[in-house]
Amino acid sequence: MNAEHQQAERTTFGEVSAFENTFLALGVDAAGRGTLALQVEFSNDPDEKDDPLTFDVVETEPRRWVALVAVAPLNRRHEATLFAGSRRGGTACTSGTCYLVPDFTGAELRLVSRF
Repeated sequence: MNAEHQQAERTTFGEVSAFENTFLALGVDAAGRGTLALQVEFSNDPDEKDDPLTFDVVETEPRRWVALVAVAPLNRRHEATLFAGSRRGGTACTSGTCYLVPDFTGAELRLVSRF
């Protein structure tokens, strides 16, 4: 089980807005067989409430993202990860290079191979 909670304030043009983010994950792991986890994230951040994909609607309710994640080792060098649900977007950084990742809803299958 993993639980995270954040309380923050943002000042934009002199206006202060307070918000909270919460992340919860509950999972089971069987050594050598894989992992299954349920992830839930909530935010009442004013910058997150309005979904950018719905141009004609202005959302005002807190947002939530829910997903089921399964990870299975295929052998010593390969691992499959299945993600189904919704994922919060934002900035992601890898090796000092940062990029914007949009919100995602759907299913994703990843294969990780180590050489």
